[in-house]
Amino acid sequence: MKKIVLPLFLLLHAFVFAQKKPLDHSVYDLWQRISTKIISNDGKWAAYVVSPQEGDGELIVQNLKTFEKISVPRGTNPTISEDNLFVVFKIQPLFKDTRQAKIKKKKADDMPKDSLGILTLATKQITKIPRVKNYKMPEKEAGFVVYQLEKPLPDTTKKKKEETKKPDEKKKSDVADADDDPKTAGTATEEGTELVVRNLKTSAISSFKYVSEFAISKKNYKLLLVATGSKKDSTAKAGVFLLDMNKNLIDTLSKRKGGIYKQLTFDENGSQLAYVANFSKPKALQKFYNLYYFKTGTKDTIRLFVDTLTQGLPKKWTVSENGGITFSQNGKRIFFGTCPFPMLSDTNLVDFELAKVDVWNYKDDYLQPWQLKNLDKDLKKSYLAMIETESQKFVQIGDYQVDNINTAAEGNADIALGTSDAGNRVAMQWEGRSLESAYLIDIPSGTKKLIKANLDGDFRLSPQGNYILWYDLKAKNWFAYHNTTGKEINLTKDIPVGFYDEENDIPDDPSSYGVMRWAENDAFVYLYDRFDVWQIDPKGILPAKNITQIGR
Repeated sequence: MKKIVLPLFLLLHAFVFAQKKPLDHSVYDLWQRISTKIISNDGKWAAYVVSPQEGDGELIVQNLKTFEKISVPRGTNPTISEDNLFVVFKIQPLFKDTRQAKIKKKKADDMPKDSLGILTLATKQITKIPRVKNYKMPEKEAGFVVYQLEKPLPDTTKKKKEETKKPDEKKKSDVADADDDPKTAGTATEEGTELVVRNLKTSAISSFKYVSEFAISKKNYKLLLVATGSKKDSTAKAGVFLLDMNKNLIDTLSKRKGGIYKQLTFDENGSQLAYVANFSKPKALQKFYNLYYFKTGTKDTIRLFVDTLTQGLPKKWTVSENGGITFSQNGKRIFFGTCPFPMLSDTNLVDFELAKVDVWNYKDDYLQPWQLKNLDKDLKKSYLAMIETESQKFVQIGDYQVDNINTAAEGNADIALGTSDAGNRVAMQWEGRSLESAYLIDIPSGTKKLIKANLDGDFRLSPQGNYILWYDLKAKNWFAYHNTTGKEINLTKDIPVGFYDEENDIPDDPSSYGVMRWAENDAFVYLYDRFDVWQIDPKGILPAKNITQIGR
């Protein structure tokens, strides 16, 4: 009997432990996802972040030949150096510590802070630097990392001295210095923090105090930084500075104090830079940003390029603080954002005398919840503009009617594609999407030509700007417009396969399978059908060619 009972008991025991854990709400936080996937230039290393739904994730750095893994708890935001020797990343504080600080409603300065990690791949050693706000590395150069520290912790080792103040004596902070003179002072700015430039190979560092903004060039090791100075440190300099990290030489571009600087940007080679800045007085009812420009290797100082008086800028428009800045690949153009003047509030009325109403009309482009959801985005909306670096010729490209602009050839081409759904947005409330119109824009003049109106689909510009490509949901075909000849061609009507979703199972027109890529100089476009990739001549002269021939 014992011989029978014992096996039955063991079998039952194994069955119980083999039961799968029930899938309920308690397991959701354990589910993991992979994010921030990157690979080294030589293809030998990969880095990715594994994160749970809630809790502490980890950074995995893996050798793709030996499959050796290096795990860094709470690592995130990794970057592999251009020479494949280092991995730089941030280390987040423990989730439980951050959660507890939020529960206690601690101020931002008192919250747990990130650290910076530097992994040397040859030795597997990790260097950690505490209290790092952010970091940047050159995109196309190796050897340096630049990181900005958080505000230093208060010194608790020193006893606070009792403040002795006579009744008629004022604190130093109560006395306006020369920079606080309303006739000379600009917008009040928050004091910056320490910025550190670190040589990854030698570990040598250079530091700069009270830095509020900084940017690194892709090439040639240039660092642009803005220092606020400090009322507590008379030796600290304020202004805009340009550092050559390789030579450790610094140039002063501007000594102007105060102001708010944004969108610090270099061109492709680090030989030109631009930014927007606001020097309005602290109590100004309207604050306007200007565009500033500098070319390295010259004796010039920072030049004011665009302000509210610039010829060609629409009346009562200004440079936008929220529009990004980009240089064309050849460095001859600067693209940036403009916007209407910010609304002027009535200072004669106090808050409790203002009526608070929220009005919606059935003719509005968007439903009221949509408007409220996108309110902040709409208030920050900007419109693309361009200025030539040599002639300083300004052109306003985007406007209320055509607000979505795509340039070609990395900004070198003289044409751009403008798209807009203006006049068709109301139907989105029941259609789920809006009809779009496409415009061919001449960048040197800013003139716009309507190419196609009210398309149920989307437009895209070829990389070199020779064609406008679109998929028509109603026609279920791909079309191309030649920007020089003005000829429109149906690219797929004579191909004996469908380029639309053949398994579409919803009561709507099927979408396309998409675009793979364009050939060099826009010679061909490669389109997907359900199973294969087709090479298609956008001029419609050469026959289409199935280049995979494995799907059917």
